Amino acid sequence: IWMVKSWMITSAAMVSIEVQFVNLTNDEITNIHLSQQTLPHGMQLNEFAAVHCLQPQQMATSVLGIDFNDSTHAVELEISTSAGKSRVTLKPPVGELLRSVQIGEAYFKEERTKLRGMNEHQSRLQLQREAVDLAVLKQRIFECINVAHLPSSDSKDVLYFVGQTMNSKSLVLITLDWQAAEGAHLTLVVNCEKMVIGSMVLNELRNALSLAFQC
Repeated sequence: IWMVKSWMITSAAMVSIEVQFVNLTNDEITNIHLSQQTLPHGMQLNEFAAVHCLQPQQMATSVLGIDFNDSTHAVELEISTSAGKSRVTLKPPVGELLRSVQIGEAYFKEERTKLRGMNEHQSRLQLQREAVDLAVLKQRIFECINVAHLPSSDSKDVLYFVGQTMNSKSLVLITLDWQAAEGAHLTLVVNCEKMVIGSMVLNELRNALSLAFQC
């Protein structure tokens, strides 16, 4: 039996995926390796190191790296062992296709101004500012999307977050704003050159915050 344990960000354009193999049988299993892969155009993969032998009830960990090319398209893999073959489908959450970055507030606003029109996605939540613990809000965002909080000189009712896509390094700029509706509604704004990524990030954030704060 194998399972994906966690998603971790590594260098370059690769997302590294930690995989655990657990032998739940009473027999030794040998030669656990990646025997086949089906990658959509533009994606690349670094194979995990083969596990040569796994005793009954023993666990082993390997790591493979995938450049998803800033796409959430699934990757099809086949893992072979002495006990047989298994087909595996990996589909990344959009939040793991980003890495957090640090930029200045002036640069954030300058780039956001450039990314208007079709590169901007907005949504509003019926969420009063007074009802929100900002520490909890930030934690929910970090759990959902791999971005960094950008300290701001603006009102405390405006929050900025920033990341960039793993492959193309396109900026993803997130603004949370209570000012426009005088604290009665939270406006979510995502600006990104990659329109599909921007739209998906907005949907993930909206769903995560709606669930967390029941709005």
